[in-house]
Amino acid sequence: MNKLNKEEQLELLWKKFNVFYSFFKDDNANSVALEAFRRMAHGYFSAKKLRELDQITAEFNGFCRELSKEDRVVLNKKIKDEIGIDLDEEKRLEKINRVLKRGKIINTKEYDLILNRVEETFGDNDLNEYVDRLNNLLSGYS
Repeated sequence: MNKLNKEEQLELLWKKFNVFYSFFKDDNANSVALEAFRRMAHGYFSAKKLRELDQITAEFNGFCRELSKEDRVVLNKKIKDEIGIDLDEEKRLEKINRVLKRGKIINTKEYDLILNRVEETFGDNDLNEYVDRLNNLLSGYS
């Protein structure tokens, strides 16, 4: 999402929020709390408060982790169909970013995650610096 400008990021987060909202509303979630989230999200979107809208969307991502596997599959499909985002891929990229921030790989699961990302992005000239950072993490793992 970082390659998008602020307006595009706001629009994407707003769309994502609305998919979450409709999913939870259809699922008979707590309507009072859900409506409060909707009002806050709409206010942040209208005021162009990217960080705050991102935080509300992150809360809904947290709610999704508590869903049954079947419900997560349904929601992920709905999000992918409506706005082209794969929640599982988003989660995987967040894990990669956490490893990059930390500056080192701490287990074989992270090693495999980073190695797979290198294989996916290798050869993309726009990502040479990114691939170099990932390769440095891999070479530093013991």
